[in-house]
Amino acid sequence: MAPVKSPRLNWPNEEVGQASQAAAVATLATYIASDDMTGAEPANADERCSMTTESNQPSAGQEDSLPDNAAMSASHGEEDSQMQLDDGLISAAKEQDSSESQSGRANSRSTSSKFANLRAAFEKDTSTDGPPKRNFARSAECGRQCQDEIGKLRDERDREEEMKIALEEKCTKLEEELEALEQQTRGQKEAGRLTPGQETNGTNEQDHEEARAPTAQSDEVHLLQQQLAELKKTISTSTRMSSSVTDSTFAQEMGVLHHELQNWIVLNFRRAKMDVAPNELCNRLEGTGDFERVAWLQQIFRVFDPSAKLAFLQCVATVFLMDVFCAELVFGLNEGEQWCAVLLKADDSMQKTLGSQAYSKWRAATVEAVGQSAVFQDHLQKANEGVADSICHSLHKLTEIDAGEGGKASLIGIIKRAASLAHLFSFQQAQYQFILPNPGTPFDAETMEDIAQDGEELSSSVISCVTFPFIIKNGDECGDNTHLRNVIMKSRVLCREVES
Repeated sequence: MAPVKSPRLNWPNEEVGQASQAAAVATLATYIASDDMTGAEPANADERCSMTTESNQPSAGQEDSLPDNAAMSASHGEEDSQMQLDDGLISAAKEQDSSESQSGRANSRSTSSKFANLRAAFEKDTSTDGPPKRNFARSAECGRQCQDEIGKLRDERDREEEMKIALEEKCTKLEEELEALEQQTRGQKEAGRLTPGQETNGTNEQDHEEARAPTAQSDEVHLLQQQLAELKKTISTSTRMSSSVTDSTFAQEMGVLHHELQNWIVLNFRRAKMDVAPNELCNRLEGTGDFERVAWLQQIFRVFDPSAKLAFLQCVATVFLMDVFCAELVFGLNEGEQWCAVLLKADDSMQKTLGSQAYSKWRAATVEAVGQSAVFQDHLQKANEGVADSICHSLHKLTEIDAGEGGKASLIGIIKRAASLAHLFSFQQAQYQFILPNPGTPFDAETMEDIAQDGEELSSSVISCVTFPFIIKNGDECGDNTHLRNVIMKSRVLCREVES
């Protein structure tokens, strides 16, 4: 018998493999195309795969005709194809997951890049607008421009004022010159009518004289006008200085002088040890000045209080500083000089002869003229140094402390300030009095101010020492109404309780 050929057993496996591949491709395409149904895709793919596998499986008659080994091989082929399909689906799902993760990272990168682009655009727009500092710089520049413009306008205003004054003076000169020429012309006409014979005898000679006369008269008028202008300037300067200072300004300047003197005492003598008996201090004052001054200071130091030593030392300096404000006519005149003695004698005569207002004007003009002299400035410098020497000498004898050259130099500066204020007071038409209350005088709240730090009000208090005088103004700014009395500045005093 011829051998029986076994049927081809690989057919079912091939068809099953092709069907499985087609189903896997279709499932992958559907999985990729769908975005929202990721979890449902594998189930649909399994159904499709099972349906395709069932359609491709042989019928029941064919299975019966096949031998057992063929059926077994077919069943093994189906299992292999099923396993291949499952592996394909798993790999497809992994690829899809990897693609989704890559797309997510790409989306995050694109989102980050978009944020970066928006930030760059915002910063660019902000930078083009300009930082706020530039606006501040512009405003500052505008402010400087406004200040410069204001300065230019002020300068222009000052120039216009000067031009106005110059034109007014020139106009006054021209008017006076014109009036003088008119008077001369009228005089010549009257002289011509009185002597007609001179016109026929010397016509040419008269013409030459008339031609030369206006030139000489013009020079003469110009010289007189210059002298008149200088005189007006001097008068206006004296008047301006006499009316330019108010009472509040004087009070403020004198207050500054008081504080400067107080600071000088504290700076140079705060470490002084004055734990000695009052009688010893009174003995040390011997020889520091004239008899009246020493007696006045000894009366102060008989009630010396060591806790207020700086106030007592300032009292010594103030006593010598009173020479600046109470000098005759003006501080700095040396009676040993002849011209100074004559001027002081004239001042005494004018004060007795003239009224108060006229004397004030004369005094202001005299002090202004004397103050511009270089000789007087030398005398004033020596007088300032003399007051400083007296103060330093007296304080050295009381405290045994030397202020030194630096301390003396600063004290001379304070005395110069006091001398300038004294000269300014002398320019005023009102009368000013500088009064230093005597020790033991009852306290007067109208003219005195207690410098005690504790601020206790004493029922019956008297003055222990005085650190600065009080100033009284008699009369008004014009020197009239001398019955008017005004306290410009109160004296600084230290009080104590009266012993019962």
